[in-house]
Amino acid sequence: PTHSFLSSSIVKELAYYGGDVSTMVPANVHAALKSRAASPKDLD
Repeated sequence: PTHSFLSSSIVKELAYYGGDVSTMVPANVHAALKSRAASPKDLD
């Protein structure tokens, strides 16, 4: 399937630890996660 449901906490945790989430979320969400990754408290 092209789309599936993912837990946002899993995606945020993966992004926090430097994982590539670009294939799991839209480009604008990926950009936001990338910019917030430097500040972990913002991912909550």
